[in-house]
Amino acid sequence: MTTQPKIEGSINFRNVAGASGHEGRRMKPGVLYRCGSLEKLTDAGLDAFHDVGIGAIFDLRSQHEIKNYPSRLVGHDRVITHQVEHNIINGNLQEVLKEATSSPTHARKAMNMVYEDMPFSFAHIFKELLSVAADSDGPVLVNCMAGKDRTGLGIAMLLAGAGVSRDDIMADYLVTNDYDAEIRGYHVERQRARGNPVPPDEVLHWVVKVHPEYLERSFDAIDAKYPDTAAYLRQEVGVDDATLDRLRDRLLES
Repeated sequence: MTTQPKIEGSINFRNVAGASGHEGRRMKPGVLYRCGSLEKLTDAGLDAFHDVGIGAIFDLRSQHEIKNYPSRLVGHDRVITHQVEHNIINGNLQEVLKEATSSPTHARKAMNMVYEDMPFSFAHIFKELLSVAADSDGPVLVNCMAGKDRTGLGIAMLLAGAGVSRDDIMADYLVTNDYDAEIRGYHVERQRARGNPVPPDEVLHWVVKVHPEYLERSFDAIDAKYPDTAAYLRQEVGVDDATLDRLRDRLLES
């Protein structure tokens, strides 16, 4: 099992490694990382981050989020931050979280809508993500706000591009639940900062945790339009074979 680095002030920070990919080659450790927002990195966290050696960050957040929660690493001379400008809103999750009367059913439905839409609304962003991961010299970090949904699907697409099976992609996706306390605390803090009521635990259960049905909803949406994920990556996302070859060489052992 890969030892996960401790980055003070980060959320859901972990290495993605170990799964078997294209031609049975395994994911390299220390090449691909994922996490949530980086605006609360402490000075010790910054030092630990640099010790990991990450040279490129792909920030999946919206322009609104980037402006209001600026990463401490943007503009840093040791890290290149890549961002595709967007203000994409998937589903009505924020409306669910704002309403004190929202139910677990509302939250679950909203999250499933997010995952059904993301493979297509984020396709152009995933194209840039795969390109950055394929062409960066050092380790790459993918992040969003909590590091679980946009990052979860973005990492899923990177792993799919590397030839990792859907079962192994799902296994990595579900590791996020090991960071439940961090993510829950982050959501609660943001709700209070916005002046919104904190949703009850039965609602947060569907917002804070990742559930197999969420990622399955994305794959079902892809399968309804394409024969497999590889065809989706080539036709919807627009990734060519040369980029996929470079991605596999970057992420997989020889």
